Amino acid sequence: MLQTIFSALFHVEGDGGGPVGLLAPIRQEIGDTEMVPPPPLRWGDETLPNWAYENQVLSRVPQELLWADCWCCGPALRWAHKAFAATVALWVSVPLLAFVTAQCSPDGEPRVWNLVYAPIFFGYMYLLWLEGRVRRYTLIPHAVCNGTGFKLPGKSLKFRSWLALSTMMSVALHADVVTSGMVLAKMLAMNWQCSFSRYSEDAMSLWQLTMQQSLFGRALGVLPSLSVFFSIGWLMMGMQRLYALAMTVPRRVFKEFTNIETKFHYRLRESVDGAFQYQTLANPRTDVGDTVMVLNETCRMATVTF
Repeated sequence: MLQTIFSALFHVEGDGGGPVGLLAPIRQEIGDTEMVPPPPLRWGDETLPNWAYENQVLSRVPQELLWADCWCCGPALRWAHKAFAATVALWVSVPLLAFVTAQCSPDGEPRVWNLVYAPIFFGYMYLLWLEGRVRRYTLIPHAVCNGTGFKLPGKSLKFRSWLALSTMMSVALHADVVTSGMVLAKMLAMNWQCSFSRYSEDAMSLWQLTMQQSLFGRALGVLPSLSVFFSIGWLMMGMQRLYALAMTVPRRVFKEFTNIETKFHYRLRESVDGAFQYQTLANPRTDVGDTVMVLNETCRMATVTF
């Protein structure tokens, strides 16, 4: 099942048949065909800057079909699969690294080794960069279908203002994955490594008092420890990752609206003959655009939308 994501990360066939890796040039994603430069992309009365979207998509996809995400977002799905893999890696590695390096301070508080933040920051920035790669393709059908301008939330904004605010939302959403992992690691360290400290005893006493006075604690009937409570929350985040796998990893690929099987690819659709849908574990028929949006929700990419 994970063959598609593995191919996205390490080896994908481009339009010309050559391998497309992590740092492969954009021309391999969308082909080498030279065509007349298309008109610039507009949103309302604003012309979007060329750096904001993949300009050559406008040359390869018929102009009357630029609104269709399933035509424009083949390469975006490859980057979305990379973002999904990076999100899972960050979700797993943050609590693991923090817990392994955590030590008890003199007052009994668990402290994380400062150097751990360096690889976490790298992974965090890499995830934001991948989001930008996805957005270069999804912005095109988004702009074509919404000609009244960018809105957030409901208020018209210039493109750069919308992008800045959306990026800030993405930064906060991605940071939630990091902070949740850090809190989990400290709770586990406090329970395992600093369990006999005064800090740990005070924290557990306060937690028990809180649970006894809360409706949730009285309804539950038991008092789970802080580490158990946060572990359950962290594992529930993993359920979303499993859902994304079940909804997006292809099992069988069909030509659009038929039962004729074909091959899966990440290229742009340039003709009706290239159209395909595919079956996943949890969805009998889906397409590229729907899959990108499922991965978008899982990876918390606020700037990616249709």
